[in-house]
Amino acid sequence: MIRRQTGTTGIYATKLRQVGPSVAEVNVEATITTQLGRWNISFDRDIGDDPGYRTAVPHDLDIDEQLTSRTSEVNATIGRWLVINGEGSRDMAGGQLALNGRIARNNWRGDTHDNKQPGF
Repeated sequence: MIRRQTGTTGIYATKLRQVGPSVAEVNVEATITTQLGRWNISFDRDIGDDPGYRTAVPHDLDIDEQLTSRTSEVNATIGRWLVINGEGSRDMAGGQLALNGRIARNNWRGDTHDNKQPGF
């Protein structure tokens, strides 16, 4: 990408991902680049969901540790994430100073039997 030294540019994308036989999830990404004083700065963010499942075989034992009951189950899980990256750079002392950082959050929730999912 070639960017002019003045002005602000940005890109965004919305993606629809198939994550199961009947589940579609939205993933939103955006990037913004601008100049602030002598700094060239850029930020991007990514927000999305990652539903899935896990299997389990719970069982009960009696006092002699003999199997008394057993079943199998499938439990819904979901992972929601938010990632923000940032970078700033400027000329300094005959070179270039660059600072960058990343903030990420992953809110994983397991065993969501009632389909009531937590928010951020």
